[in-house]
Amino acid sequence: MLRRLGTLLLALVLLAAPALATWSIVVVDLATGEVAVATATCLTNFDLRTDVTVIVPGFGAGAHQSSVDTTGQNRLTNWLLLQQGVPVDEILQTIKDNDPLKRWRQIGIVSLRGDAVSFTGKGCFDWAGGVTGQVGSLVYAIQGNVLTGQPVIDAAEQALRTSTGPLPERLLAAMDAAAGYGGDGRCSCSVAYPTSCGSPPPNFTKSAHIATLLVARPGDPIEPCTPTGCAEGDLYLVLNVAYAQAGDPDPMITLRQDYDAWKLLQPGRPDAYESQKWISQPVVAAGGAPPVQLVIDLRDLDGNPVTHGGHAISLEHDPTSAGGAALLAVHDHQDGTYTLDVQPGAEPGVDLLRVRVDDGIQPVTLWPPVELVVAPPPPAPANDPAPPAGLPFSPRDLQAQLLPDGLTAWFLAEGPGGARQLWRARRPAPGAPFGRPERIPTPGLAGWWVTDFSVDAAELELFLAARAPGDPVQRIWRAQRPDTLSDFGPPEPLPELDSGLGEGGPCLSPDGLVLAFHSERAGTSDLWLARRPVAGGRFAPPVRLDALDDGSDERFPFWDRNGTRLLFSRDPVSGPTRIWRSDRGPGGWLPPEPLPGGLPAGDGPLAATARDEAAAELWLSRAAAGGVRELLAAPLAAGSLTASSDTLSAAAGGRIDFQLDAGPAWAGASYLLLAGAAAGPAQPLPGGGVLPFPTDDATDLVRALAGQPPFLGFTGVLDAVGAAAAALDLAPGQVVDPGLIGRGYRLAFVAERGGERFVSAAVDLSIEP
Repeated sequence: MLRRLGTLLLALVLLAAPALATWSIVVVDLATGEVAVATATCLTNFDLRTDVTVIVPGFGAGAHQSSVDTTGQNRLTNWLLLQQGVPVDEILQTIKDNDPLKRWRQIGIVSLRGDAVSFTGKGCFDWAGGVTGQVGSLVYAIQGNVLTGQPVIDAAEQALRTSTGPLPERLLAAMDAAAGYGGDGRCSCSVAYPTSCGSPPPNFTKSAHIATLLVARPGDPIEPCTPTGCAEGDLYLVLNVAYAQAGDPDPMITLRQDYDAWKLLQPGRPDAYESQKWISQPVVAAGGAPPVQLVIDLRDLDGNPVTHGGHAISLEHDPTSAGGAALLAVHDHQDGTYTLDVQPGAEPGVDLLRVRVDDGIQPVTLWPPVELVVAPPPPAPANDPAPPAGLPFSPRDLQAQLLPDGLTAWFLAEGPGGARQLWRARRPAPGAPFGRPERIPTPGLAGWWVTDFSVDAAELELFLAARAPGDPVQRIWRAQRPDTLSDFGPPEPLPELDSGLGEGGPCLSPDGLVLAFHSERAGTSDLWLARRPVAGGRFAPPVRLDALDDGSDERFPFWDRNGTRLLFSRDPVSGPTRIWRSDRGPGGWLPPEPLPGGLPAGDGPLAATARDEAAAELWLSRAAAGGVRELLAAPLAAGSLTASSDTLSAAAGGRIDFQLDAGPAWAGASYLLLAGAAAGPAQPLPGGGVLPFPTDDATDLVRALAGQPPFLGFTGVLDAVGAAAAALDLAPGQVVDPGLIGRGYRLAFVAERGGERFVSAAVDLSIEP
């Protein structure tokens, strides 16, 4: 009796809400970033844009039909979770879990993650159903109810898949194809029996009364989602046949006419994709680079040049941009081209710059953004790894992470009985000793075997590489807490990252948007990156860093220099394990090279885990005897070699004095000052250590003549404070080999004692004619 009463009440609620029979096409273009919805129905006095569609530029789109979502709750959930990067099947499940009328709903959702879902409740009236798929860069969900038959959906899908041209035209083709098979059967056949005429019906004049087609491009505004609309704002293309009457023309005809009229207005107007952009220097050095020039050449939808000036040009940072660059000036050449003077930021980072052009009709954001890399300085060699001073733990600490404030450190340490626990310690100022540690409250980790961790800057999100109790496979997990006074919740699986073949070494980027980790899913251990749209959101499927893979095992990535440098451990098939680094270059990662310095190469993992700027140290985790890992700190040798000048004349001669300083720990060590190529990857030395430059003929020359004129003091013994002096003293005309003139060199010294080595920083010099 209660069940029958509940069913009756639901039916009454449903009857109180408008019943909306509709077909819709939801589609995204993974290549262009466009998101779109087209939909039609046989209702009058209604607006599909406000009551059915969801548009979130840069994220995805949705359609909510059959029984109208009058409260807007389902559309709001769709709108919110798309921006969190949640997979669309989970968005749908969340909606269904909270919707008592789900039986009468029909929903299609597609996201720029590349996933699509279509749902048809069992209470939707025949014909009802949907399909999802992908063709090229288009990912789509097509669904409908009260149609003349399944051929409506099949025809729409076939037209979308086989048509060509820009997305609006492919959507129109798909809508026309659906209409050709009768579309909404209440218009083309019978209100009471919409499938009774076949598909297509033998004779009909209309497939719907109202329709809408919406296309948003990246940079279009994301307006609030309310019960009166979740697809508002000044979108790239809005075609909306709303509140039409039964006697009005078929909305498919009106949509096509409106599109043709819109297209006639596009010549001479800037187009986001056809307009061209060039930047004079895509990579600049950190520390105060001069302005760069960004040139734009405006083109219209057909690719033809815009031949007049007068546009309002502005520069915006993409949400994922480092945010350092600033627009200084815009130079209008009055012919549709502009030069923008852009001041790069002083700190390392990757800026993604959106050029916004407003012609007074509708602003457009040129796409894709322009990338400007502010590159870090060459890495200072790391030497003398030893248990770090001023830390509140023993060398049995497994891993440490220093937060961006430079004052807070987290540690993974073995406690009594070998149990692994997370701890946190603070220091009053950079470089000062850390205070008494406090245990991080993680009650959900009892019995877990944790090997690595990464915590976000706010200390609210914790990523763990761990084996759960009873699980032999190491996976990456996430634990969260609402504030720093609360315990972390139980670890949650990250299915989008989990291959089941072993993942580890999670390291969250400084902005919280990219998780680097290693995985054995491709056969060997490789580095992978998973991105998400917002901090705290869901990650998209990871992408392997192919440019950093040479067939060796790459593990334990570490974000350095504000995400512009990636350090990682490489264990080759033959040879010792070393730390390698790759810097961001134009459009991607540069070929990796070993990290310079005197770090001992070994047979087990050697991982960089933190950089202490105040102490000029690189924190390391290294395999030690007995299968444990120890925490070390390696001082960075910046300033260990200086030169009085950087240029000599071969004809006039001259002298450059060098000051060598390895520190008191290296007093009495023998040293050799070497020269090599001014450009190229760091090079391992026989016997250990890595030079910050490649060796060449200059290296052989210096080795042979070190200590003799003109290479005075290039070899010797460091004094009681670990210092020495050397000089390159050239007599006029002494350089007779023309191959040595007119080129640059890089110099560094290597100190050695008892099988250990110290590698200095490098200085550059050139020998001019």
